Amino acid sequence: DEGLLHTLVRKAAHLSLYFVLGTLTYIGGWFNIRSTCKTIIMTLAVSIGYAFIDEFHQYFVPGRSCELRDVLIDSAGALIGTLVCLGVQEFYKKRSGKAKA
Repeated sequence: DEGLLHTLVRKAAHLSLYFVLGTLTYIGGWFNIRSTCKTIIMTLAVSIGYAFIDEFHQYFVPGRSCELRDVLIDSAGALIGTLVCLGVQEFYKKRSGKAKA
């Protein structure tokens, strides 16, 4: 079904773009904050806040809709990006610990 494919592509785009936003926000936050917990909180607050603002803005745009489902998809993308950053960070911590031993 062409409509279903169109919807899936659009939702995948939401997820992908917010994955990038979450990743870049985490990286930028880490180099400024240097606290994993605070960086995670800041990353998710910025990304989820932006998702809400983006959907609210779409309410006023003709032909667009304001959907909580999109906020959830966007938030999931940001969370996945954050988790990937944490995984890469942990990998390098363990790798550098083995190199010193």
